[in-house]
Amino acid sequence: MQEVFETGNKINSRYFYLVFKKNQIGYPRFAFIASKKIFKKSTQRNRVKRLLREVVRLLLPKLNVLSYDIILVGKSEILNLKSFQLKENFISILEKLEREC
Repeated sequence: MQEVFETGNKINSRYFYLVFKKNQIGYPRFAFIASKKIFKKSTQRNRVKRLLREVVRLLLPKLNVLSYDIILVGKSEILNLKSFQLKENFISILEKLEREC
């Protein structure tokens, strides 16, 4: 994961940012981060990671064609969202990712 942070590309969103790097496995791998510096309470960190995991789970059939290691890092604004709003935002980020491929 450290290698992805150091050498990967970054796409910003209002609610999270995505760091990605091409892998040789043939399928995507995901990591979800909610910083203790931003989200002081563990319940907040767990909610952020749950929201991000759920969005990825819903869109996994579309994501299986990507061969990337992807890290999703939550921002503080994500706590005010519903999962469908986050899904729409994530789809727009995926379109940016596909254009950069």
